[in-house]
Amino acid sequence: MVELGVQERILKSFGNGVNAIKTYEEILEGLANKDLDDITLQTSLDNLVSLGKLGKKEFGNTPVYWLESQFTTTQLPHAATPTSHRSSGGARKGIRRPFVSPVISSVKKSRLEEDDMKRKKGSPKGSTPSSSNKELLLEQRQLLEKIKEKEVKLQQLKKADEMAKTGELDKLIMKWRNVSQEVAEQLLAKAQGIPPPTMGEMLRHLHIDPKLIQYSEEDESFY
Repeated sequence: MVELGVQERILKSFGNGVNAIKTYEEILEGLANKDLDDITLQTSLDNLVSLGKLGKKEFGNTPVYWLESQFTTTQLPHAATPTSHRSSGGARKGIRRPFVSPVISSVKKSRLEEDDMKRKKGSPKGSTPSSSNKELLLEQRQLLEKIKEKEVKLQQLKKADEMAKTGELDKLIMKWRNVSQEVAEQLLAKAQGIPPPTMGEMLRHLHIDPKLIQYSEEDESFY
């Protein structure tokens, strides 16, 4: 019985205005009953829809309701095709515009704004480069590294050339050869074995070319 009373009040809340359309919140506000719970109101609305007294359509998450008796086919919110016909005298009547609910318009507007924000977020400034750009950047980095390696080798060659011209390179070669000969003699003195190895045998065992440190196996001495 409570639901029947609520249903009557819901129908009266639409009034006698043509094309009245309301959301759930507007219906609840029109009833002006703080003690009315959501379950009772929603059940009453569903019953009125099932009885054909109210029409219902959802736009996104916003359901809207209207009195079925107050709408013709072309006046319903989902109708979008205008009707036109000619009178018996052949004069063309004006095209009737379909009804557009302000609630529907606001829903569409909010959706368009959300889509626009998503597009802006999807393509921010300074977005990451594409795969082709990444490949180009990687190739550029590799080329720069090779150029640096070539520059280092070139500097080394230039330095060696300058040292050769000034005679400094020959002095260094002689210095390190003498050091190598001294180290070889010290190693041979500490070498153990029966019989003890010769200088040539020790150098070959260490994979050192005797000529590199100017050792003569025939004379068994450095030259």
